Amino acid sequence: MPPSARKQDEVRARRAEVLRLRAEGVPYEEIAEQVGLPGYAAAVTDASRALRDRKVILDKQAELFVALECERLDGLERKYQRALARADAAEDHKSLAQVGRALVALWERRARLLGLDSVRQRSEPVRTDDSLDEVARKRTERRRRFAAG
Repeated sequence: MPPSARKQDEVRARRAEVLRLRAEGVPYEEIAEQVGLPGYAAAVTDASRALRDRKVILDKQAELFVALECERLDGLERKYQRALARADAAEDHKSLAQVGRALVALWERRARLLGLDSVRQRSEPVRTDDSLDEVARKRTERRRRFAAG
């Protein structure tokens, strides 16, 4: 028979406290004493299970975090593109170079985030128009999943 909801809440609260104490550097023996566990091994087990549970939650949310980060990068890119246009119109070569470097860094960050750098090398040349269409399709799909939340 599964534990009651009340018991599950107590265990979650205890494990959260174990993690908090461990993050503060408290030794497992003291953690066990403070939260009422029988000893070192029980504190280690609670910490391990709490971390595993949090990892499961974070793994489920990872896609949402990626979508949110892409939205942030998109907003920043729009600002950089406007700054680039202003610098170009003013023939401000120093600003053009600075904004250009910022854009390249942003594009590299996006590529790492989306795993674009790890895409297999293709044996045939990549058509740019097809690649851009694929990126746009993936972005639209990512936004749809994020909005569905």
